[in-house]
Amino acid sequence: MATSSDSAAAGANTAADTAPDTAADTAADKTLIFLHVPKAAGTTMASILTGQYGEQTSYHTKRQAHQQMEAMPEAQRRQLRLIHGHMPFGLHRHLSQPWTYFTMLRHPVDRVISHYYYILNSPDHSGYPVAKAARDITDYVSCGMQEQTNNVQTRHLSGIGGIVKFGQCTREHLELAKHNLERHFVLAGTSEQFDATLLLLGQRLGWTPAPYPKLNVNLKRRKRDELPRRAIATIRQFNALDLELYDYVSARLRAQIAEQGTDFQAALEAFQQANLAYGAAQDSVQVQPTESVSQRQAARANRKAAAKSELEQVKGQLAHVQRELEIAQALQGRTQHQLRRALKMLAQNRRDPLWQVLDNPLWGDRLRPIVENKLLPLMRRVQSRR
Repeated sequence: MATSSDSAAAGANTAADTAPDTAADTAADKTLIFLHVPKAAGTTMASILTGQYGEQTSYHTKRQAHQQMEAMPEAQRRQLRLIHGHMPFGLHRHLSQPWTYFTMLRHPVDRVISHYYYILNSPDHSGYPVAKAARDITDYVSCGMQEQTNNVQTRHLSGIGGIVKFGQCTREHLELAKHNLERHFVLAGTSEQFDATLLLLGQRLGWTPAPYPKLNVNLKRRKRDELPRRAIATIRQFNALDLELYDYVSARLRAQIAEQGTDFQAALEAFQQANLAYGAAQDSVQVQPTESVSQRQAARANRKAAAKSELEQVKGQLAHVQRELEIAQALQGRTQHQLRRALKMLAQNRRDPLWQVLDNPLWGDRLRPIVENKLLPLMRRVQSRR
């Protein structure tokens, strides 16, 4: 999440301080500022946007985003087409060129659950000690030590970030977030409507999105219906403003999609089919929403087991060939050391020595078909599935 210094800089940027982005310019001509709400499919979206705008004209803010922008030469800032990162609204104050914002929200309950299990499986994260010490997710959320579990989406969009303490966000902050959305965002989407959000954004910014891989997907988390009701109630209690903001953005997005008509729906269906085909080609985890994490893990385990079994069969064939080679070696005066060295080269898959072995008239004719047709393709497949 944004640091306190980032939040302080952004917090000064209230509704009275924010002039609307330049109306004379189209959105496609403006620098796009992507407010990446943590655990809301932002990593995938940032990768797509960086691909559209290019690495050279994109900038990923880390901690202390405002200090980074202030330290950057003006000429470099003017060349930026995309700025993205975990930061509250307000970074536009450092830009002299036309700008506009974009963000994606996620259902607050699902976002907090994803955040908790992400932290719990990230020992290097600063929040890990708190998550590890908590008895469960209910304890983690209610302890009051993690702003990420308290209306973080309202915090980002209003610009207050972390300058308001845990549990002290108000309806004024919610209304400020809505105000900023109405005046300064080319689009606000949701992770649940990711593809529709992406198509709408491309339409408004003048580019056509390509199929994409999903990044930073947390498969080690429990789903909402797997948690006790007390945990869900606690999350809702400390994210009441985010729930209202999410409903507001979702309704607004549905209306914007409906305005596009049937052609947009057809384009959306075609895009989703293209993504399924792309995922299959990349052997990525593209499964139906009803498939559980355990089912996905079982499927991967079955594929690995099948590949391992097939590899063991080939190893057995190689062992048989080894016995034949030992006989041939003895007849032709070869040493055991030479034979073991050659077979070790095969096992290690060292390419240059491997082909030297295969070129040897003593055993090359017997080994080449097995190595070329079975062993090497299998080794590549096993390695790709690790």
